[in-house]
Amino acid sequence: MSLFSTLLPIVRSVFSRWTALQIAVSHSMGGHDSEAKYEAFIEAFGQYLVRNVRSSSISSLEQEIQEYLDEILDEEFNTILDDGSSGELSKLFIRYIQLIQEGKLAVIQQELQAQQPAAAAVGMSVRNGNEHDSSSSSSENDDHDNEIREEHEEESINEPKSDAMDVDEDGWMGAFHFGNAQYSPCFFVGSILMFLSTLCCLTAFASPYWTKRYLDTPIDFQNIGLWELCLYKYRHYKDDLQIPYTGCFWFWTNEMYRFRDWIIPTWFKWVQAFATLAFIFTIMTISSLAVAVFSAFRWQWRCQAIWSIMCLIIFAFELIAISIYGVRSQDRLWMPRPEFNYLSYSYWFEFAALVLALFACIAFAIDIQSLRAPYVDDAEDKQENDEFGHTPNDSHIQLTHGRNRRPQSEL
Repeated sequence: MSLFSTLLPIVRSVFSRWTALQIAVSHSMGGHDSEAKYEAFIEAFGQYLVRNVRSSSISSLEQEIQEYLDEILDEEFNTILDDGSSGELSKLFIRYIQLIQEGKLAVIQQELQAQQPAAAAVGMSVRNGNEHDSSSSSSENDDHDNEIREEHEEESINEPKSDAMDVDEDGWMGAFHFGNAQYSPCFFVGSILMFLSTLCCLTAFASPYWTKRYLDTPIDFQNIGLWELCLYKYRHYKDDLQIPYTGCFWFWTNEMYRFRDWIIPTWFKWVQAFATLAFIFTIMTISSLAVAVFSAFRWQWRCQAIWSIMCLIIFAFELIAISIYGVRSQDRLWMPRPEFNYLSYSYWFEFAALVLALFACIAFAIDIQSLRAPYVDDAEDKQENDEFGHTPNDSHIQLTHGRNRRPQSEL
């Protein structure tokens, strides 16, 4: 569902409660085609909001939206506002757009349903050909205003609710509630997968069980990891002193200096390097996701793109690491009698980490498509509206032309 399609029923619902506009339309202050202008105004204002959301920060457009509303009512409905209602509406629409960007359509729906349809009395100056009769007809206008408010109160019982329900039922963001927060399914699944990938990566990175020796075989070599080696009465042929080594040793301890080059050949250093890079990127990704869980960053497609790319990088680094190790761990020049050894759980935890990271990457990529869809779907509508310079009632007015104005921040 496009952003314009999401905004249109919201604009219609809010305008139906705007007393100044409703009185202007009911009194035909825009001429005999006031109803057609009203419908064109709703669509044009929705397009105006969509265009300016893409071009600049929505929070900086409050004054421009207010001026746009004042201009339309002045030029097209012959009405000058002096009650500040256009300023209140500009703040309201900015807030609604921010809620839409955060995927909180349910909040908007609840607010629209809870609002009373009748707004406060609006002071306005009407410029028309019958201005000299305004004082004599003030009492009649008051009675007519009351009738209009009652009519719109009855209409709004069903209309605003149906508009809000249309937005929610279409499920633009597909969000769901988890506790008091709202998440998209893909982000939720991707975050869980990345959390599990982090646990697997941490286990593989820290535990010394990438290769282990079978039971009922010579136990001089027991197991090895990325940073630690466990032996039992092991004597290396390059050790002139032939000292038996028993226990688990970190590669950079003093006991290992005599045959450190044997333990850490060049290919093994590359395995360590890629596994370390994957671990660093994993910590960075899960940390940023932890922040996003409690903020609105999870609704920004650029953040989703960063997470997807980082997960793909993690997958690539871990794939390179386990591929090199899986092939070279059977090298007799590195580990004696490799036929007695097998790839143990640390190695498979690294494999599980890369698989989970790949699926997390896919989940975030899917979420990018849903988050960008409103802006992509509006591209064709924007092009058509830029070429269309008249309203449906053939009035050359700002309803369609005004929405294409560049915001002041770009001038």
